[in-house]
Amino acid sequence: PDIDISASSIVDEFYDDQVSKPEIERTIGDAGTLGRLKHHMSNYILDMFSGYYDDIYVLSRLRIGLVHDRIGVPPMLYISSIRTLFQILRQRLTSKLSANKQCSTCHKILEALEKIILFDLTLVMDTYIHALVKQVSNSKIELENYAKSLEEEVSSRTKELIEFAQ
Repeated sequence: PDIDISASSIVDEFYDDQVSKPEIERTIGDAGTLGRLKHHMSNYILDMFSGYYDDIYVLSRLRIGLVHDRIGVPPMLYISSIRTLFQILRQRLTSKLSANKQCSTCHKILEALEKIILFDLTLVMDTYIHALVKQVSNSKIELENYAKSLEEEVSSRTKELIEFAQ
C-alpha cells in the first residue's frame, strides 16, 4: 500500500487521540514538542513500511525506548499508545486494500504489520528493562557507599567515646 501519502494523516489521527488523554498531554507539554514528536512518528511509520529491518532500524527502536524512559513515559502508557497506532494502521490498511479489491493480501499485510510492531515493542521494552536494571544497580552502589560511610562514622564515633571514657 502507498503508506507514504497518508503518513501525515495517520500521525495527526494518532496524536489527536493521544493529546485527548490528560496524562499524555502533560507529558508532551508544548506545541514545539508535539511538532517534533509528529515528525519522528512520521519517520517511524515510513520506516515500518520501508522493508529494511537492519542494524540501523534496530538502533532507532532502541533509541525510542531510551527517549521514552528519559522523559518518564511509563511502559504501560507506551504500550497503550502502540496499540492505538496499530488500530489506526489496521483500519487504514484494511479500508485501502478493500477499496482496491486486494482483500486476499489484506490478512498477510496485517499479519506482517503486527509482527513488525511486536518486534519494535520488544526492542523498546528491552530498553526500558535495561534502564531499570541500571537504575537498580546504581541505587545498590549508592546504598553500599552510604552504608560504608555510616560504618566509618560509627567506627570514628566509637573510638571518640572510648577515648573520652579513658
